[in-house]
Amino acid sequence: MRNMRTVLTCAHANFKKWVVEPKIYVVFLVSALMMVWTWEGVTRYSLQVGVPVTPWGLAFSYSNTAMIVLCGCLLLLFYCNAPFADGHTPFVVIRTGRRNWILGQVVYIIESSFVYMVFHVVCMLLILSPNLSFSSDWGSVLKTIAQYPLDYTGNLYPSDLALAQYSGPMYGLIGALFLWLVPCFVGMVVLFFNVISGRSLGIAVGGVFIFLSYFVFYVGSMFFGEKIYWISPLTWICPAYASGGPRPTEMEGLCVLLIAIVVLAAGSVITVCKKDMTMQKGGL
Repeated sequence: MRNMRTVLTCAHANFKKWVVEPKIYVVFLVSALMMVWTWEGVTRYSLQVGVPVTPWGLAFSYSNTAMIVLCGCLLLLFYCNAPFADGHTPFVVIRTGRRNWILGQVVYIIESSFVYMVFHVVCMLLILSPNLSFSSDWGSVLKTIAQYPLDYTGNLYPSDLALAQYSGPMYGLIGALFLWLVPCFVGMVVLFFNVISGRSLGIAVGGVFIFLSYFVFYVGSMFFGEKIYWISPLTWICPAYASGGPRPTEMEGLCVLLIAIVVLAAGSVITVCKKDMTMQKGGL
């Protein structure tokens, strides 16, 4: 119990740094603007036709391919300095122990990615609030946008296949899980590779995943087929791109993300517990 409190203290200490971290303001401000750009047209359309819109389309918030690349860049900025060491870290590690400290960084990534997801949900609800309704169905607005996109001038692109296969609340939950686990995966990638390199290798590896998302959309699928989506987890932040067939299904995508997060977190903890820690500019 005492170790758990120590781990949580190490994790929550990072949240207290948000007030003085300019990058946090940039990430959340740009994310909010992206949500406005995506969802404003849906609200305008629902008011125009006089029909309320349901909030189950969260999963389609990043249905625009360029937005996924931009989201990847924001996530890389968000977690670029993992494991979040500063001048006070050696003293904190001495008092808490290496294992508790690095577990705190892992917990922080899990919690901060959850906050990132909740922020998107709140933004979406606020944008839709002028004409929002809750029901167990997708609602006429999202169905119409998916089936008759030419009559709609916004930037949200619902998947007709997803609307046919899933209920609205279920796919809303799936979208929330991906919007939590994909940022968590990016954070764990940066943490693991920064820890094993002692420098900023994690940023380079994260950049590779961002490039892969761009490559998959515009070139890769033409030359290598739909299976290439398996190596681009960043694209799964819009689960419509994990629609089965040669691509992973939504459930397969969630399982892959969970396994990767656990493996990367365990690798980070083991590495920190075994390696010599020396503070240097750019990392441990």
